[in-house]
Amino acid sequence: MPGSLDITIDSGGVAPYTYSLYDNTNTQVGASVTTASTTHTFSWFIFWRLLRDYS
Repeated sequence: MPGSLDITIDSGGVAPYTYSLYDNTNTQVGASVTTASTTHTFSWFIFWRLLRDYS
């Protein structure tokens, strides 16, 4: 299932930012990403895995 999940920090915090995605059992899905960017897009593959785990 192609798709993506965009995360944007609107205020607060100081770079670098670490983005992590967790499922409903608090298990990390995919690798964390550390960047100076206030926006990160989780790819369709990780998004698909997250949806698959709930089906």
